[in-house]
Amino acid sequence: MRFRPSLLLIVLIFVGYLCALGYIYMSSVQENNVGEAPNAEQLLKPDSTLHAMVREAYERRDYKEVKRIARELNERFPDSYATADANSLVAAIENRRNGLRPSADDILIASRNSSTPTQASRPQTRKAPARRTANRTTTPSSRPPVDTAVQSAQNRIALAKMRVVREPDQNITWYYNKHISHFVYKNSLESYIGQSDNGDIWLRLRIYYSGESSLNIQGYEIYADDRVYPIKTRYGTLEQGSGPGGAWEWFDMQVHPKDLEILKAAMRADRAAVKYIGAESNSERVLSEGEKARLLDVVRAMEALSGKGSYFAGNAPRPQ
Repeated sequence: MRFRPSLLLIVLIFVGYLCALGYIYMSSVQENNVGEAPNAEQLLKPDSTLHAMVREAYERRDYKEVKRIARELNERFPDSYATADANSLVAAIENRRNGLRPSADDILIASRNSSTPTQASRPQTRKAPARRTANRTTTPSSRPPVDTAVQSAQNRIALAKMRVVREPDQNITWYYNKHISHFVYKNSLESYIGQSDNGDIWLRLRIYYSGESSLNIQGYEIYADDRVYPIKTRYGTLEQGSGPGGAWEWFDMQVHPKDLEILKAAMRADRAAVKYIGAESNSERVLSEGEKARLLDVVRAMEALSGKGSYFAGNAPRPQ
């Protein structure tokens, strides 16, 4: 029988094809059985909003809400970092009720507040007046040192939630929340951070409006429960336009100390809303829990970047 090179080539191609199919099949089976270990960012994504909410509830001492969110985290994300952190907060609540030493979170919260001692930093009073008064050596001003390991972990979590955009022409790095596109025109109230190469840090606020027709916005009002905070457009940049989806208007301003207090009030309120005050008409909507959680994420990221929560209060630029 005469040997045919073309036949051998066909056989080799067929065998190679079978080997490739087998490799693909074995790879898929192995992936299904073993799975890929999630990295830290993947662990943060699904439960980041609940994590922000449970920490905010703890800071405002709403311990019933802390326990409720902790139960939800344990049910939905039993192996995540957020669940472990929420459980540590629940344990800290029980420790405080039993008269044990303040947790690291209590110390961090107290360090951000004024010099007036808070419940977290104030020695707990019990009925043993003579002995306690005689033996007490600590004062409200002598707080325990901040747990740097806890603070460092909280800073990493805060910054992991940010999307970093570098503008080399301006020598500025911008930090946006990962969970919303900064340039999508829809109703929202968002904040973001700028950091210059020389270390200056500032916070900015952007308020979006979209609807069937323009309002010709002249100002805003932020409602936080029973408080009303006006925001005037002359302190920022207001732009508007229209497209196939309707009209849009957005306002961008630098956040100064008094404005930061407005944001903090809004994200801590049981009911927060924004009113768009226009020359043609007004529009009002309630801030979602997601918006409040994102505001909290950005404020915490700013604190992580600045170390003390301070920021540059000059005429800082905005993205071009």
